[in-house]
Amino acid sequence: MTPAVGIALASVLDCSLVVADAERQQALSAYAAGRDLVMAERWAAAEDPLAAAARLDPLHPESHYALGQALMGLARYPEAVAAFTRSREAFACAELSDLARREADARIADEMRSIRERVRAMEQERLKLTRVSWREVNSETPLTLAESNRLLHELESRLDELGRWKGQGSRVPPEVYLALGSAQFNAGSLVDAEREYRAALGLDPHSGDAHNNLAVVLMLTNRLEEAEREVKLAEKAGVPVSPRLKEEIRKRKQAGPR
Repeated sequence: MTPAVGIALASVLDCSLVVADAERQQALSAYAAGRDLVMAERWAAAEDPLAAAARLDPLHPESHYALGQALMGLARYPEAVAAFTRSREAFACAELSDLARREADARIADEMRSIRERVRAMEQERLKLTRVSWREVNSETPLTLAESNRLLHELESRLDELGRWKGQGSRVPPEVYLALGSAQFNAGSLVDAEREYRAALGLDPHSGDAHNNLAVVLMLTNRLEEAEREVKLAEKAGVPVSPRLKEEIRKRKQAGPR
C-alpha cells in the first residue's frame, strides 16, 4: 500500500445552518430506511436514502456515519473518508449548542427504541420457530437462518454503540475516529489513518479495535516494537489479533532494519 497524501478533509459543514422541520423529518425517515439497509449489508441500496438524508439535514451526524459505512462496503474509500469526516464535523457542531446536544440525544434514544422493538420482534419469531416441528423449522434455509443471526448481532452491536454515544457530552464518539481511520487506511493514507486511530484511543484507551488497527499501521511503517505493544493491548482488551499479523511482525523483526 502506497500512502496517499491529502485525503483528510477540512470542515465542510456550517454549524449555523438552520434546517426546516419538514426537511429534518424527511431526513430522519430516509436515514431510518438507509440504516436498516446498512445493517442488512445492502450497501448499494443504502446509499441513495442515506445520501438524501445527509443532504436534507447536513447536521445529522448519524446519516453521514451510516453513509460512510455503506461506501466502505462498496469499497469507495475516498468517498467514505468524506462521509466520516462530515459525521465528525456534525458531531463537533452539536458540541457548540446545548439544544443541538439534546436533539442528538433524543434522536439516539428514538433509534435505540426502534432497535429494541425490532430485536424483540425477532426474538419472538425465533420463539415461535422452536414450537413447531423439526421439519417446519428446517423449511427455512441455513442461509436465511445465518442472515437472521447476523442481523440480530448487528442490531445488538448498534444498540451498544448508541448506548455509548448517548449522553456522552461534548465530544465526537471514538467510533467515528475509528471508522475514519479505517477509511483513510483503505484509501491509502497511513499517516492519516494513524492520526485517527490515535484520536480514537485518546477518547477510549481500551478500544481493542483501535489498538489492533494501529498495530497494522505501525507494522507497515516498520515500527515493530510499537506494533507489538499495540498487539498486546488489543489482546488485553479482548480483541482476537490475526496470527498473520503477529507472524509478519516477527518476520520483520528477524529481518532487521530496512
